[in-house]
Amino acid sequence: MKMSKKMIMLIVSLSVVMLLVSSVLVQAKITLNFIGMDQAALSPEEMDSIAREYEALNPDVEIVTTYIGYDALHDKQATVLAAKSGAIDLVNMDCVWVSEFIEAGWIIDVTDRITADAELLEDTLEAAWDMVLYKGKYWGMPWLIDAKYFFYNDDILSQAGISAPPRTWQEFSEQCQKIKDAGLVEYPTIWCWQQAESAICDFALILAGFGGKFVDEDMNPVFNDANGVEALTWMVDTMEKDLSNPASIVSDEMEVLNTFNQGAAAFAINWLFMNDVANDPAESQVAGHAKMALMPAGSGKGIGSATVDGSMAYAVSAFSENKDAAWDYLQYFCGKDVQKRYSARQLPTRKSLLADPELIAAQPVTVPMFKEQYPYVVARPVVPYYAEFSKILQVALQDALTGKKSPKKALDDAAKEIKGIH
Repeated sequence: MKMSKKMIMLIVSLSVVMLLVSSVLVQAKITLNFIGMDQAALSPEEMDSIAREYEALNPDVEIVTTYIGYDALHDKQATVLAAKSGAIDLVNMDCVWVSEFIEAGWIIDVTDRITADAELLEDTLEAAWDMVLYKGKYWGMPWLIDAKYFFYNDDILSQAGISAPPRTWQEFSEQCQKIKDAGLVEYPTIWCWQQAESAICDFALILAGFGGKFVDEDMNPVFNDANGVEALTWMVDTMEKDLSNPASIVSDEMEVLNTFNQGAAAFAINWLFMNDVANDPAESQVAGHAKMALMPAGSGKGIGSATVDGSMAYAVSAFSENKDAAWDYLQYFCGKDVQKRYSARQLPTRKSLLADPELIAAQPVTVPMFKEQYPYVVARPVVPYYAEFSKILQVALQDALTGKKSPKKALDDAAKEIKGIH
């Protein structure tokens, strides 16, 4: 059958219209650039899975995730945001960066969005809200509420004749010496003491355990007082006696995890994710023997325990072209359903989930341990110049741990330098 000229023109016109509609639909698809942390908490595979779930529910949105190791996370994001680039839609923030990012104008105020959701506001832990609450306004969505935990290999302790993990750092040293003398491991513990933020986190919990603190009420550094010097002297002492692995000064959390998982350390300090990995037979040689206990503290200080806050939040970039879509994805990514399903390496920020019988049954070790340990959490200084503060103190710790300076000299020099930028 021959088509008339009118019919041919109609078909051509319809084809052109369909192409134009298709082009508009393609252009209408929103791309959200998401920053994931390639270390601790949720794994990249888990974050990818969450993104694909959201895309299936929202076909007009594409989530493009860039994974960055923690030590590069601040500077890489700060470089993009300082240039007022829209290359990042969702900003990943350690709790100690929040005030800096707010003061720089890099993230948006989401107070109206938060307060409009009464269930979210009431059900989220107050400690989680605290990290994004600044000058009476909310600036992001709490994502990770975490602290460092004390891990021990119960098989090694048993072989050394030790019936219970240490309750003080002095007892910790004694147990390390006993394990070493028994020839069970060469170095009873390994730490995250490389020249990075991980060393500050370990110092924070030891400092607090010895009765010290970073700054006074006026934000002047006081970590170099008698308590601070005692804490750092104790750290140096564990190195000099070979109780701490010499590799500690170049190790991060993953090195600590790997050494412990190989059975080469009796003790380790790490974030919550370690419990799941260390007890996975596919990833660990000590699965079933990795246990958790309350973090020790210095003896004679009247302190039951002390650990460091490692919580993180997400915020919407002030330079994003898709702020509403970015906030919508955060509601899903940090939502109650996702938090419950992905709780093996990261506990929820929701009160109701921490009391959920199903979640408690799924995480019978970490939920009770979180409830026992988190009341002893201490924060690192919340100051807009925290990045500089931390880098100065990192150098001081390295100077002391490597014997370049005495603990007192190292801390005094760092305090003086920080006062210069305060």
